[in-house]
Amino acid sequence: MPHLLRSLPLLALTAALASCGTMAPSPALPASQVQEGTPENMTAQTITPKPGSFVMLKALYFGDLYTRVRDVAVQADGKILIVGEGRESGAYGGYFGFVARVLPDGSLDPTFAKMGWRKLQEIYQSTSWQCAICPATYHIVTGNSPHEFTVTGVAIQGNRVLVSGSARKEVEDSSSTVYRTRQQFVEAFKLSDGSADGGWNSTGIVQTTMGNDNVLSNANDIAVAPDRVFTSGYVNSSPMRPTIATYTNAGQLDKSFSGDGAHYLTLPNSEGGASSSAVTMVNSRPLVAGWAKHNNIQRMFLTRYKEDGTLDPSFGGGDGILGLSFGTGDTVARAVQYNASAGRIGVAGQIFDSAGLSRFAVAKLFPDGTVDAAFGSGGKVTTVVGTGHAGANAAVMQPNGKLLAAGYTTSPDGKTDAAVVRYNANGTLDAAFGSGGKSVLGASNGFTEMIRGMATLPDGRIVVVGDSGIYGLVGLLQP
Repeated sequence: MPHLLRSLPLLALTAALASCGTMAPSPALPASQVQEGTPENMTAQTITPKPGSFVMLKALYFGDLYTRVRDVAVQADGKILIVGEGRESGAYGGYFGFVARVLPDGSLDPTFAKMGWRKLQEIYQSTSWQCAICPATYHIVTGNSPHEFTVTGVAIQGNRVLVSGSARKEVEDSSSTVYRTRQQFVEAFKLSDGSADGGWNSTGIVQTTMGNDNVLSNANDIAVAPDRVFTSGYVNSSPMRPTIATYTNAGQLDKSFSGDGAHYLTLPNSEGGASSSAVTMVNSRPLVAGWAKHNNIQRMFLTRYKEDGTLDPSFGGGDGILGLSFGTGDTVARAVQYNASAGRIGVAGQIFDSAGLSRFAVAKLFPDGTVDAAFGSGGKVTTVVGTGHAGANAAVMQPNGKLLAAGYTTSPDGKTDAAVVRYNANGTLDAAFGSGGKSVLGASNGFTEMIRGMATLPDGRIVVVGDSGIYGLVGLLQP
C-alpha cells in the first residue's frame, strides 16, 4: 500500500517577491474584507492580490524520503494534474513515479485513483515493451533488479492523461551478459478515475529503448496531437544525440513517422553532442527545443518535423533547424511553448556568462522560426535574477503576447529559491508582476526551492510545481 499523503499547507514557506532573491517576509494571503458601518452605508470591498503573488501554496509528501514534482497539466475544468517521483524506505521501498490530481485550493481530488494520487506501474517488472533500435535478444530482468525513475512530462489527450519518463533497467544478451541501461516510457490513465487506460498498448504502458548495451535512452518531455503522441529526449551515445518518438493513440510506435516511430537526429555542427529538452505542437507538427555543442560552445536549437518525420523546411530557414545564440556563453533551452492565440513560440532556458554565473535566457519566435524582432534584442532577452546562479525550467506563452519563465535563483546563503519572471510583449520586464517583473519564493527553514513546471488555469491564475527540500510543491500565482 502506498504511504498516506502528508499535505503540509505552506510549511514554513514565505513568498518573497523581490528581484534580488533574498528572503523578505510577506503578509498573510489577503482575504475578502467588509467595511464596517451601518446597513445604510456598508459596502463590500474585495482586496485583489498583487500580480505575481502566491495565492495558494501546498507542500506534498508522498514517500518518506522525498517527493519531487516535475510537470503539470491543467484540465478544462481547472483541475490540476501533477507528476513526479518519490522515494520510500523499507524492504519494498525505492524510487517510484506518481501522478496526482489537485484541486485549485491545493487539496487532492479523491475522485482520482481514490486517494487523489497513485504510483506509476513498476517498469522493471513489466514484459510489455518495444525495442526500436536494439537486438531482439534483449529482455527485462525481473525480481530485485536495481531501478529508478525519472518522470518528466504530463499531457492531456481527450479523456486520458499521459505521463512520460525514463526508467533504469537491466538487459541480458544471448551470451548472458547483463547491461544496465535506461528506457523511455509513456503511461496512460483515465481522467475519469485515474485507473490504467487499457486502450494504450493494452496494458496502459509502453516502453521504448533506443540504443544498445549500456546506452541510456531518456524522454524529457511529452506533447500530444489529436491522433498522435510525441516524446522528446536523447540517447547517451558518443556523442549524445536528440531523439523523438511518436506513438499512435493505441500506444504503438507510429511507423509512418521516420519509418519506425523512433528517430535520432544528427544535427550539423554538433560534434560535442546535443539533447532535446522539450516539445510542443505548432500547427499539428512537433517542435523540439534543446541544446547542441560545437567548438566547445553550447547553443540553443529548435527543430520542427513534418507528419512523416522528416525535418520541416518551412521552419528555420529552409532545413527545419534553428540555432539561437545569446552571445559567447553556453546556453540551453529547457522549455518551449506555442500559443496559437498569440501566434508566438516562447522559449526559456539558461545562459552562462563569462564569470561563470547563469541567468534566465528567453526567446520569442513566429511559427516559422523567425525571431520576433519586437521582443528584446533580436527576439532574445537575458535576465539576472538574484545574486548567484539562475535559470528557467518552464515557459508559458500567454495569449496577450506576454511570456512567463520559471525556474530558480540563488540566495546569498547559497540556497536556491523558486523564481518566476514575466516579460511584456516587447521583452521588457512586466513591472506590475511581483517586484519589477520577478516573483521569488524563499523558505525560512533553509530548504532549497525549484520550479520545474508551469501552466495556467482557465481563470488565468498561474500554476507552478517543483520542490522544496524533501517536499513537492504546487502553488498558484495571481496573474
